[in-house]
Amino acid sequence: MPWMDGVLKALHLSFPPPHGSQPMEPDILMEPFTKLTALTEDVELPNNFSNLFLKSENFVNAQATFSVNVVSNERTTKEHHFQEVRKIVFSIPETLSYTPGDLLLVQPENSMESVDYLIDFLGINANNRVTFSSPRKSPTLCTIRDLFTKYLDFNGRPTRYFFELLSHFATASHEREKLLELSLPANLEDLYAYAHRPRRTKLEVLRDFPTLRRRIPLEYVIDVFGWMEPRAFSICSSMKKHVGELHVCYAVVRYKTSLLLPRMGVCTNWMKSLESGFKVECCWVEPGTLRLPEDNSTTLLMIGPGTGVAPFRAFIEERSFEFNKTGCLVFGNRYKAQDYLFGEEWEEYINNGQLHVITAFSRDQELKVYVQHKIRENGRYIWNLINRGAYVYICGNARRMPEDVMNALMEVIQLFGPMTLKSAEEYVSRMRKERRLHTETCKEASTTLEPPLEFSTNIIIAQ
Repeated sequence: MPWMDGVLKALHLSFPPPHGSQPMEPDILMEPFTKLTALTEDVELPNNFSNLFLKSENFVNAQATFSVNVVSNERTTKEHHFQEVRKIVFSIPETLSYTPGDLLLVQPENSMESVDYLIDFLGINANNRVTFSSPRKSPTLCTIRDLFTKYLDFNGRPTRYFFELLSHFATASHEREKLLELSLPANLEDLYAYAHRPRRTKLEVLRDFPTLRRRIPLEYVIDVFGWMEPRAFSICSSMKKHVGELHVCYAVVRYKTSLLLPRMGVCTNWMKSLESGFKVECCWVEPGTLRLPEDNSTTLLMIGPGTGVAPFRAFIEERSFEFNKTGCLVFGNRYKAQDYLFGEEWEEYINNGQLHVITAFSRDQELKVYVQHKIRENGRYIWNLINRGAYVYICGNARRMPEDVMNALMEVIQLFGPMTLKSAEEYVSRMRKERRLHTETCKEASTTLEPPLEFSTNIIIAQ
């Protein structure tokens, strides 16, 4: 932000405004970028609203959107376990194909309760037809309820711009001043304390500023709340084993903060509610960063604690369907009896001689044991795999796990290589250049009070 201020000042000096005009004052409300307009006549709505919207918003591969039907949606962790992880199975169109490592992108829906609250707060008719357009696209038509349910991000985290816009609509001076304060760069600590630390949503902000009720103009609604982004999930199935199906493993996000109500993940809680036969209207597949080696004889070393194991299930199913050997899976979670994800499947592969599995269940003994500890414990075996050309994959929680795992691998390489630290670093660098080392991690729900009630889904951030 200080850099941007410097840029604007430099531009103003180098390219002064014409005819002595001055820059717009910061407290002036500009026209909305995406303008929402109520229709006065009864216009028929299009049947393919979902695909029409996505194409108009320039989503990547949006032209390849498709619908899927839910076959099953089952919990994979024990009922009494705090962490709810589920596997959802979709039936897919015959024309769709995917490969291990691909991602399924889903456009989720907001809960009916939150949509009803926002509609009431704004004081508008949910069945009103509206059209919206921006400089980047042509107008699109829908109802208020469809727009709020499928595409507005009012359950997301508020930004400075969100508070700045709201400051124009509050009628009480003390509310207007507070909203403006939260939008200023000088008050980032206040913004963090109020909105980011407790993970307060935009909808919850409205409850704290009652004079905004029925004061936000309809035409500014999209600019205020913004578009809800699609969510990406690692596909955890192989088409060779599951013809006509696509599987996703996800953890339902629900955790506590200092606020009264628990934080609820929009997409994972919506997915949890989907029953067999439900049609998900808008999905598409994109390539992930994890890819199987072209040589099917190459050994795989897959390190995936928690839901990070999802893409490796696809890898193992793909390999074991036609080939006898896959490699080694290093898996970790809390309790073997409660959250050994796909444990029965791994045991079957072990018994068939197709897979070697190393497990780390951190709470099954007094001292916590994680995957990095098991990597050190099995150092000679791990080094032999790497030294013989194994491809190494790391997938899971983006907080400390990747760094801890890489540190353990570095120690193994130095000890059994044997190598100096510099030589080990050069060795790992060559592995990355040769695309033998891949890392794909996900953000985890965090809290200021206590550990999350459930961890987040495996939304991917490529590294």
